[in-house]
Formats: sequence, C-alpha cells, structure tokens
Amino acid sequence: MRDPVALAWSGRVQEALPLARAQAADADPSIASQGLEALAVLGSQHQVRSDDALDELLRRAALEPRTMRRAFEAATALGSHALLALSCDRLRAGTAGWEVLRHAGELALPELAEALDAGWERLAPSLRDEAIRTAAALPCGSRQRELAFARRARTLLSETDTSLRTSALVALRRFRYRPAAADCHRLVRDDDSAVAIEAARTLRVLSPSRAKVLLVDALLEPGWLTHAVVQALRGDG
Repeated sequence: MRDPVALAWSGRVQEALPLARAQAADADPSIASQGLEALAVLGSQHQVRSDDALDELLRRAALEPRTMRRAFEAATALGSHALLALSCDRLRAGTAGWEVLRHAGELALPELAEALDAGWERLAPSLRDEAIRTAAALPCGSRQRELAFARRARTLLSETDTSLRTSALVALRRFRYRPAAADCHRLVRDDDSAVAIEAARTLRVLSPSRAKVLLVDALLEPGWLTHAVVQALRGDG
C-alpha cells in the first residue's frame, strides 16, 4: 500500500489526495489516522482546502477517540469549519484537549471565545498555556470577556514555567490590560530572560510612560537592564 503521507510531503498532490481520502475513511483507526495525517500535510504544505465530503469525513473521525486528534489537526490544516460545533461543545464542557484549543485559535471565531470562557474553570491545569494562547487569538466579542481572559492571564504570572508566563504576557498585551503594568514593570528584571523581554514588550503597550522611565534609568545606570530588554522597551525587539 502506498503511503499518502510520503506522497504529500514529496509534493505529489494529485496522487496523495485520493489515497488520503480513501484511507481517512477506512474503518481501521490506524489506517484512518495515516490518511488524516496526509490530509493535514496537504492542507498545510500545499493549500488543499476541505470540501463537503471531507467535512463529513472529519466529523466522523473526530468522534472516534483513536482518530480524534488527527481529525482536528487535519481540519485545522484544511481550513475546515466542520468541527466548529464539536469544538464549542468540548470547550464549554472543559473537555477540550490541546488539539481542540489549537483548532479554535486557528478558526478565531467569537462563538469559540464564548465557549472557552464558559468552560475555562473545568479545563485541565496542564492546558493553561495552550488555553491562554487560544484566548489571545480569539475575537472575544465584548470588552467584558476580554477582561475575564486578561484577569486569568495575570494570575499565571506567578507560575514558574517560562512558556506559561510568556503566553500570559502576550495575552495581557493583546487585551491591553493596564492593571498588569505594575507586574510587567517588576518582571523586566526577572531572572528568566524570555519573561523579562516579553514583560518589556507588554509594558511598552500597557504603560508607555513607565517604559520611558525605565529607559531613562537604563541610560543613567548602564547594565541595570539587559540590552535585549532595553530594545524591547524601545520597540526594537
């Protein structure tokens, strides 16, 4: 049996697509997963878009636990909205995995923001990083919902994980949550350089006056802030 994933990666789209369709519809989850993987490659690398038949195939695959992850990956790559309703349901219930969150972030629709907001407290703690990234990518539909996500992001600044804290800072910048300016002011001298740089970028947006004061301080006392942080405060990094 020819491998549609290898064909897709090699750019042989006309050969890979019908084979990927056939395999993705197979009753054997291992074969279906390979077909879905190939569809994801075709979508992400060769701009293949979904159609009605593929949408129906994705819906079926997303209901099977052994092919669910591949189904969401393929839907994201193919630009399909077929899993929108299922995504909303899982977000509201707090049962969404990272693949659902990533798919929601790519679709970037207001109803997904509403669903994520409703189910936030039930999401697994291990998903907070992906969840706050997703929130920052979604059109929230109201300032009230933006503020709800921003407050959640602010609580993550006390965590120790670099990715979690930088994601929270990006969200605070996206939502222009000015009460977090004091946190950013403190974090520009954090021992974690990635956090310090992201805090400087966010402070420049939330409180330009604070950023300017820090730049003056850095001139008066060279070495007080790292070069990368100074660049971020200036908007150069």
